[in-house]
Amino acid sequence: MSIHPSRLIAECPLCHTPYSDEAVRLLREFEGSRLFHCSCQKCGRSMMALMLERSGWMSTVGLVTDLEVADAIRLEDAEAITSDECIRFTQVLEMKSGEFCRFLLGQAKK
Repeated sequence: MSIHPSRLIAECPLCHTPYSDEAVRLLREFEGSRLFHCSCQKCGRSMMALMLERSGWMSTVGLVTDLEVADAIRLEDAEAITSDECIRFTQVLEMKSGEFCRFLLGQAKK
């Protein structure tokens, strides 16, 4: 079974504008699954969509993202972040949260 992605990935989940064929890019295909990057021409937001095809059934899962299609391609082969790195980041953020908030507020004023 081969269904064109636009049949299942039809519109932006945020503003409900239909995607054009050019706005839906196939990034990767593997074992009955396809990964797409979709860009909304109206609101400018993007979505990554995973389309799964198993035993004649189709299913999609989408994730709204700020990644541009070039970023998604570049990061596809990046090394995964480990659970230890996530824990360490959380600890540092907790220790430095006040400093981090002041930095962000300072940046927002500029």
